[in-house]
Amino acid sequence: TSRGSIERSSTWLIPIISSHPETINRLPSSATCFLLLQAYGSDADKTLLDLSSPLLRHVSSCLAGEYGEVDAQRAADLLLIDAADQNSDMRRCARRVLQEAIGKSNTSVANANDADFSWIGNLLQSAYADSIVENAIRHLSHALIHERGRVLRALVIGLHEYITYAKEKIGGVTCEFDAILVDLISVRPHICSTVMDYFDDFRDLTLSTICCGFEQLLKQCRSGQESKEQGNTIKLTIFDVDLGSSQKKEPKQYEVIISAPLVYAGIVVLSNWQDKDSDIVRKDFENCNIKNTDHKYAVRLLCNCIISPFGSEIKSEASSGAAGAVFVRGGQRAVGAEYWVMMAKSRSDFIARQAALCAPDFLLPRLLLCSGLPRASLYGMLERLGQMGDASADLSKCFSQLFTPSSVAEWGVLSMNKRRVIARKLLGRVSAYLEQGRCANDDSVLQAAHSSSFVTWLAEECGNIEKSRKSRTKRGGGTPSSKVKSLASYGDVSSQLGRTAKPERILFNLDKEEVNVPTESISPEQGTEEQGKILSMSVIKKYCRAGEYYKVEQLLDGAFSGTLLKKELSRDIGKALMVELRSSQTSAAEVNRICLKWIPLLTQNCGDSEVWEHVFSAQPCVSIEHSKCMISACAAQWQDEQICLCQNWIFDQTGEDSKLHPPSLLRFLIITSNQGPIHRRRIESGRQPFSVVSSQKQATAAVSLALKSASELYDKGISESSTHNARNALPDWLTFLLIIANVSKKHLSLITQMILQRLPSQTWQGKILPSVLLRLYVYFPSRMDLGNAKVRGILLEATSSLASEWVQWRCPLDEQLGDMVETLSTNLNQRLLHSISELSKRQPLIVLRFFKTMAVALEKDAEISTQQGDAKIGRVHGGAPLGSGTAVLPSGVVKVVVRHWGYSFTEPVWASVLDILSTLPGEVIFSCGCKMGLLDIFAVIVKLIAIQCLIKTPENTLKLRTRLISVLTSFRSSNASAFDDWIGSKIEGLKNCGSVRDLSKKCDFELQPLQQIDVSRKETNG
Repeated sequence: TSRGSIERSSTWLIPIISSHPETINRLPSSATCFLLLQAYGSDADKTLLDLSSPLLRHVSSCLAGEYGEVDAQRAADLLLIDAADQNSDMRRCARRVLQEAIGKSNTSVANANDADFSWIGNLLQSAYADSIVENAIRHLSHALIHERGRVLRALVIGLHEYITYAKEKIGGVTCEFDAILVDLISVRPHICSTVMDYFDDFRDLTLSTICCGFEQLLKQCRSGQESKEQGNTIKLTIFDVDLGSSQKKEPKQYEVIISAPLVYAGIVVLSNWQDKDSDIVRKDFENCNIKNTDHKYAVRLLCNCIISPFGSEIKSEASSGAAGAVFVRGGQRAVGAEYWVMMAKSRSDFIARQAALCAPDFLLPRLLLCSGLPRASLYGMLERLGQMGDASADLSKCFSQLFTPSSVAEWGVLSMNKRRVIARKLLGRVSAYLEQGRCANDDSVLQAAHSSSFVTWLAEECGNIEKSRKSRTKRGGGTPSSKVKSLASYGDVSSQLGRTAKPERILFNLDKEEVNVPTESISPEQGTEEQGKILSMSVIKKYCRAGEYYKVEQLLDGAFSGTLLKKELSRDIGKALMVELRSSQTSAAEVNRICLKWIPLLTQNCGDSEVWEHVFSAQPCVSIEHSKCMISACAAQWQDEQICLCQNWIFDQTGEDSKLHPPSLLRFLIITSNQGPIHRRRIESGRQPFSVVSSQKQATAAVSLALKSASELYDKGISESSTHNARNALPDWLTFLLIIANVSKKHLSLITQMILQRLPSQTWQGKILPSVLLRLYVYFPSRMDLGNAKVRGILLEATSSLASEWVQWRCPLDEQLGDMVETLSTNLNQRLLHSISELSKRQPLIVLRFFKTMAVALEKDAEISTQQGDAKIGRVHGGAPLGSGTAVLPSGVVKVVVRHWGYSFTEPVWASVLDILSTLPGEVIFSCGCKMGLLDIFAVIVKLIAIQCLIKTPENTLKLRTRLISVLTSFRSSNASAFDDWIGSKIEGLKNCGSVRDLSKKCDFELQPLQQIDVSRKETNG
């Protein structure tokens, strides 16, 4: 009985059980659980709750094990499944039922402080706890995703108790509590931090779990063992400090592979820690005996492993701890800005200062943008930035590099992408901290700002930006915008710091040449003379060859953002950039960004063969995916005239000696063809065909380009992940072939001939091209020339080898033929049968795709329906071998006739299917059809004939047996081996009756021996 039906009947079933409690023993444990949950539901009637006492006692007894192991396990599973459901009302109701059922019997040690969750521990007191606990662990783990507060605390502690019990009493438990907990904290850091604030036992359990993980890692490093971590892992450099020694020793460094969730969970714990918890902020911390204070030891251990023990030193771009952590797969930075923000805002001054001193340089401005920074963290960042500027030969250059687009992109703040906005917000935040310190009479704040050259540079930078905006407004003759307001704090900050000098901003300071980028945009009327001074070939080459791509990116952003460039200048800059990028040996994120953004923009109005050659050549430093994205961006930016010229140029460059990158060429041609994903839309309808390949020369070049691209992919071996046989997500070369074939019948014939020239082959072509020819036939069946014997042979081989794959491909005849087969079983007429027969003669392979559908239709036709089908034309009914029976009812004696599958059937439908099979060519139906559902049709027909013989009505299938013998005779003569295998097999549902050969003898559709057939033929001919 389903849960829905039980819940619908709860309004009358619960009162009956309440008045007759003895009836409850007739119900399974699942039914009582569902009824009890319905009674305790938030929307339930109060009356049902009052009447649910018998149900509650029965569920409580089931959980306690009084009704056996099966009922105990089933009741616990059903209730815990609801306790882990996404619906909060269902979870709340399930917890209430569990508490009422078993929560009051004993007191759980783990949840003694919260009586509402004593059921978690009491569930282990069940007589069959060993059978319950394994599934309970899984359900509670799922519930952690949805809960918070004291519920989350209770479930975590209970889960720890369950896993401990399972390991001690059962054994063989694969799940680890440590992994579950660190995953939870890394996924829900803020929720878990709130729970740590309110519940000390949850905080202590979390701290000890994470600390044990790092201690185990240090033990492996000390013993020389390699880490066995798999999955989402991080490469990290940690420090091993003897925390129990009173002597200060040089710490040891280990490069380890560690689980990423463990690192993130450790960061969450550090960011949530408070000084009052362990009194950790002391200058002589290293000299105190910390072995007696577990909290101090654990937190200090996490600091040494995640941040750095060198808190008093300022090191630029530290490579240890979280600052140097990278993912094992890919090598990207593993600890992002959001985690550094959490540590910098830690409630422990010691941890906050450590994070400020060890964070990567480019993240320091992002951390200063945070509100609520601790004083220690603010001091550390201002001091560190000041020392960075003082140690640099060019202060402006040093600080400007912190605001490059590549650095800002890693901050994770999408709303701030302009340098002016970032500088103003940052100055406003620093000014607010200074004002706060002044109001609190904290001279140390002003002293820290006074000693930091970064604050001075920031105030001067914002002042220069404001002056530049005002000067542009005056030159334009307008009034300043209301959004542009002078910051009154500029003068205050400058006066407090005692600095008035405002040096001019220099973006880059090179040894032999300086590049000054003006803050305002360059208008088109200024011509290209000034732009040429800023962006010269030597500057581009110098920065690219030095690997300083961020400078190229900043130079382009600052000088040409939002301007209309002259064709000559765009062309020269684009060519120089592509030449240098192609010769680069690195694969940096800046290179990919430059290719995706600037190459399409620089080449949008200056198309010629030299530029196109650079665009479509292989870029060693750019990944294949980024290269495809760049080509897509070019196709979107270029003008229609340029796209047309480029298409014709591509077809002229497709020779064997061409150095262009075929995948890039194909991606451009597919996007600019305006055909869309041809394999996802209705074929042979809709849009205009690809007119660029209208001539035979261009079409030949296009097909050669597609096959050349396929050759580059498969020459080294066919990949198992290749999608050329899939329904969607086809490779570009196959998509392009379909686009060409859609132009006309001549184009399809051209592709067919070029494929036939390459077959047969022992290379990749012999494995891939037959399936390509089959897909072309499926997509364009009316255009394919089936008069060629070689084409038919290849199609038959491909159909046989791809019997399960090619049925999923789209075909324009699917809808028409599908409707015919559906109508065949409901409204048969001669015109429909004639249409299917004609289609079978023209497109036999397409009809094979619907063999399984025909078998299902026949199976359904022989079923017993509750609807009256006696009036249906052609419906044949069987009889009862032993006659009708009788049944004695209170109302009297009634006649009973037993009906089952095969008792009645529509004879014209079954005969029509056999007629369709007889019209199909033997080389098609008996070679490929055996894998496409032909044997399923035979099995259904034989099963019907056997059923009719068993119920003593063999005359009903006389016509079917005659047609079946004819088809089976052709089957034996066309494919004797497949026929012998089938005739010796058994049919599902009739295995007790023997093989098909035995059934043919019993049911009178046995074939004549081949010798008798030959003799009869000779007599007829004589």
